[in-house]
Parts: sequence; C-alpha cells; structure tokens
Amino acid sequence: MSNNSPNKAFKPLAMLARTLGTPHLVAHGFAIVAQKVRRTGNKMSFDMYCLGRKEAIEHHEEGIFEYINENEAYPELFKVWEAFYEGTIIDPECSNRIVLELIALREELSEQDRKAYSRLIDRLKFFFCFSYVEKASIRCVSD
Repeated sequence: MSNNSPNKAFKPLAMLARTLGTPHLVAHGFAIVAQKVRRTGNKMSFDMYCLGRKEAIEHHEEGIFEYINENEAYPELFKVWEAFYEGTIIDPECSNRIVLELIALREELSEQDRKAYSRLIDRLKFFFCFSYVEKASIRCVSD
C-alpha cells in the first residue's frame, strides 16, 4: 500500500465507526456508516466457505482489520479485507501466504489485542491451512 493510501485519511472515521459498531464500512466514508447504522442497525459478518466448511469474521472481531489496513507487511490479508466488499474467491496458494501473515500478525499485536484476537487468528489459520492442504478455493461472502 502506498504512503498516500486513502485508509490513513479514514483513521478518525475508524474510531467513530468502531464506536458505532461498523468498522468495515469505514472505507466507504462516514455518510454510509451513519446511514447504515441509523437505517438498519445491522451488524455484518464476513463468511468464508471451503469444501463444506465455513468460517466467519464476526462483527466484534472486525477490529483486526485495523492492523491489516495500514500495514504493507500483510498484502494477502489486505486482499481478505477487500474481499469483504467484493465477494472474492481466495485461491489455495493465497491461503498459504495468509497463514504466514497471520502468524506474523499475532506477534505484532499488543498484549491486549493478542488476547482479544488470538482465537480468531487460530480459527483463521486452521481454515486457510485447510484450503491450502485440500487445494480448494475459498468463497467469501459479506452479509
């Protein structure tokens, strides 16, 4: 990600969106965040499917994307963030690289965030490993 990334401009919005409970909508701007919360009050999850298995990043776990969005060390995890909106397919080779990035990400997390996101990271590592070992793509769906 370049230094003039639009994600940096949304940092104050990320704090507001976290308060509102919709951090994944930050990339679309404040107006949509506020409109979504006011109109529906929906809490979205991000579901992934692979050979009959399902994994999800739940609403309360989406804060992990803050580490991914502003860090060039996680290009594959950033693709997962983008898939949040696009319903992307993640191939097995990408899944393998994501596992390696998840291992590195865990080490970067603060002690408090490590406690909060350890189970999520472990679940995701297992799921992406499964995709790689089975040579099966992952289908991503956002509510």
